[in-house]
Amino acid sequence: MSRSIAAIVVAAILALNLSGCSQPVDPSSPVPAQSQPLAALLGIIGVGIVLTALHHHNEHLNHGTGGVPLQSPGIVRLPNAARSVDLAVDPTTGTAGVLQAKNGATPARYLQVSAGAATGGYDLPSGYAPTAVAIDALLNGWFVDAAGNVENCPAPVSGTPTCVPPAAFSDGLGASGARDIAVDVAFVFVATDNGAGTVSWAAFSLGGGSPLRGSYKYGGKPLYAADAVTQNDTGTGISAFVLFHQDGASYQIQFPSSVTKQAFTLAPPPSSAPGNVANQAFFGLIGSTAGLYQIAKYVNSGTASGPLPPQTIINIADNGQTPGNSFALPLRSLHADAGSVSALDASGNLIQYALF
Repeated sequence: MSRSIAAIVVAAILALNLSGCSQPVDPSSPVPAQSQPLAALLGIIGVGIVLTALHHHNEHLNHGTGGVPLQSPGIVRLPNAARSVDLAVDPTTGTAGVLQAKNGATPARYLQVSAGAATGGYDLPSGYAPTAVAIDALLNGWFVDAAGNVENCPAPVSGTPTCVPPAAFSDGLGASGARDIAVDVAFVFVATDNGAGTVSWAAFSLGGGSPLRGSYKYGGKPLYAADAVTQNDTGTGISAFVLFHQDGASYQIQFPSSVTKQAFTLAPPPSSAPGNVANQAFFGLIGSTAGLYQIAKYVNSGTASGPLPPQTIINIADNGQTPGNSFALPLRSLHADAGSVSALDASGNLIQYALF
């Protein structure tokens, strides 16, 4: 652009020299004849300045797609995506389960997603309005509502449009705050934060028997408002669940009932609850949807203490724009399994990045 403007200016100067400094450009112009060539030159330069300003302005507008290389995800467009409120992922199979909210007389719905497509689903019982979902290795769905009512439905089967829960019970945690739910091969686990320094939890054995209950005190920020609990495959066959707090701290509850504050802090803290793979890699959203927006990978070597900064970062949006404007910000309900990092976008569709 600058070379083109320079060429125009040089051509204009040559034209002025050839035409003579007193030759009128426009006999009808009110500008004196001797000044008209200079006025014409200034006009050409002014056009060049405007073109240069427009060029820089367009460069700024294109910054969201051209300024920083962005990672493109896989996108699963879900039916009734605007109703999607929570996501669960089975870490063994990578199968995802999406909870869609009850809407008036329309019941809540569960969708199963596998290999990049919705592969089944069912309506939940009329009147039941769950707020969180978990999925186990048999692809059974586990749900909890704001009052602590837990329901369990088997994996979706063709020709069964509505789930009739074989198990329904109360978590017994009272009305202390929003609930999160997770499940592994032995327990379904529910936790809630009273917002005043205490997390309470209950674990129900899938084999039956009395529930295990407990609580712990914390001195920093409360749990994330959603998706704050995840199962943790320790590789020892012992059940464990990790609870994430908004200041980057986390606690592990390992059964029968030991509670351990982890020796590290995710720094900077993710903007929403992170997902993890076997307590060795944590994935969280950092940055701003109005600036550079990223997924960070925090790696726990097993000997870490103090802050645990991101080891790897991928850029997923810049200046509020995604690759090709293909999905809506912000992302939420981040989860990780052995092959991918999954989340819901602001429109309720499923977004998946290859594990990094």
